[in-house]
Amino acid sequence: MTFYESIYCLNSKVDLLYDWKSNNKKSIELVLQEQQQITQNHFEKCCKTIICQFAEQNLNVALYYENPDPNEYYSMVPTSARSGDGMGSLIALIIEKSQTTLSRRISYTHELQATVME
Repeated sequence: MTFYESIYCLNSKVDLLYDWKSNNKKSIELVLQEQQQITQNHFEKCCKTIICQFAEQNLNVALYYENPDPNEYYSMVPTSARSGDGMGSLIALIIEKSQTTLSRRISYTHELQATVME
């Protein structure tokens, strides 16, 4: 299987969590750690379900801050469509990938090329 550099955005997954306390000024990892235990447990359950769905398609995924091997696992970034939580983490990860693993493949162009799948 060919490994393509991709980041999966778990859009609106945060919005489904009970009693979520928003803080879009911090990384989503830190905001998750500040949540009540019941909210953290619900998030972990949702993530495990998503990881299993990817595994059924023979794809390895992990939360970006728990990714054991970025060369074998795709990174997932949870985000909120309502509050913007996680967007800073998503942008930071895109920039990090652009400056490290993708630096030789990126070139300047006047036309934007991107793929966004829903």
